Formats: sequence, C-alpha cells, structure tokens
Amino acid sequence: MKTKERFKQMTIQEWPTEEGDEWITWMLEHIGDVDPELRDGCIYPTFGELIHKDRLQNHQKNRILESCMSRSHLFYRLGENEGDGVFTRSFSALVIVEIVKHEQGWERGQYERVLNSCVKYLEKEQDVRGYVEGKGWAHSIAHGADLLVALVEHSQYRKNDATLFLQAVRDAFWKEDVFTDDEEERLSFVIEALLKRDVAPSSVTKWVKDTFLSLESLWNDAPFSISAFRIRTNVLHFMKALFFRVDMPDLQRTIKQYLEEWHKRVYET
Repeated sequence: MKTKERFKQMTIQEWPTEEGDEWITWMLEHIGDVDPELRDGCIYPTFGELIHKDRLQNHQKNRILESCMSRSHLFYRLGENEGDGVFTRSFSALVIVEIVKHEQGWERGQYERVLNSCVKYLEKEQDVRGYVEGKGWAHSIAHGADLLVALVEHSQYRKNDATLFLQAVRDAFWKEDVFTDDEEERLSFVIEALLKRDVAPSSVTKWVKDTFLSLESLWNDAPFSISAFRIRTNVLHFMKALFFRVDMPDLQRTIKQYLEEWHKRVYET
C-alpha cells in the first residue's frame, strides 16, 4: 500500500523500478497535497531527481508530462480565486519545468503545445497567493514564470515566439489581486531571459509602452476603482523590478518616465 510515511522514507537510490508506475500514479495524485512537507519537500524534488538522474523510462516521462498538462492538474479548477486546487496547478507547473529543462530533443510541435498550455494557464490563473499559512507555498504565478523561463531557454525556442512570451508575462501580472511574495521579480526573469536570447531591446521597450497605454485606458475608464488600483500596483511593481533587472539605458529610461508619470497621476492630483 502506498502511503505518505512509506514515500517519505524512500530515497532516490531505492527507487523501485518494479513499482515505479504505481508510485508515479500515487505522486501525481498527491502532487498538490496540502501537506507542504509531502508536496514541496518530497514529491516535487523526487520528480526532479528522477527526471534529471534519468531514472525514468520514456513512457513514464511522457505520462508525467501529459498528466501535469491535463485538466486534472495544470488546469484543475483553474479560474477560482482561492482554494486548495492552486497547489495542484502550481506544482504541476513546477514538474513541467523540470521536464522542459531535461528534454531538449523535442519536436517543435511538442514545444508549442507546452508553451500554449503555459500561456493559457497564466492568463486564466486567478489565485495569486504566495505563501499560505499552514499549507506552504502556492506561488502559482512564480511557478508559471519559472516555466516561461525554461521554455525561453529551450532548444526549440524561436525569436518569433517572443511576442507570445511578452503577452504571457503581461497576462500574469494583469490581475485584480496584488502580489505579495516577489512574483513580479520572478516574472522579470522572463524578460531577462528573452533579452539573452537576442530579443531586440526596442521590442521590449515597445511592449512596456503598450502595457502602460493599456493601463492608462483601464484607469481612465474606472479611476481609483479597486480592480484598476490593484492592477496598477502589480504593473508598477513589475516595472520597478524590471528596471533593476536589466542594464539597458533606453529601456530603463522609458520605465522611469512612466513610473514618474504614474506617481504624479496618483499622488499629486
């Protein structure tokens, strides 16, 4: 019988190849367990070790990926504002990160499928809690950002993918709940990764301008409404994080200009 106690006692060296498929089923069923020791301290790192130490057969890796991208995992109860489903979604994303990092030989179609799933996930995710008292890290947006970074760094990344990545980052911080646990910092890593893959700084600068134009339109429609105010907060916090993350004078100058304008708009009117 598969139990938490038995699983916690196992080491990677003791991975039971004969029972491997049964344990994978059990791990996938408990990937979002509310016990942080089991979820974050045992199941997730075990998946990572099994993947990176090549302890899994191809069919097992494929099964884990397909399960983690399914409606019962990455998209499980997606759209709810608060609930334990976030742990299943968020930690499924983390396991996908490990697979993306390890599997550099994918066909382009497989890469696009994972990318599109990640983009949809970040767009629809509404539970943006970071640390949850008694249950540990949820961190859905941060883990989604980690997945975007892994996809940017993947061998199948193409320059024309950049627009989709930029849209995914914007969707991730365009939320009506304010981030509390450095999610904006993790999202800024995605922009840094894109710039390292030779995305033109001018493209990122244009994206920054377009984002602020969208924010202005939202604000003008409902100034100082709770939703507009909180989206504004996430946008400004992200832009501040990005300002200090990149060393590109033109981009930083543009960000600084908009931040100053928004400070005056809110606090000097």
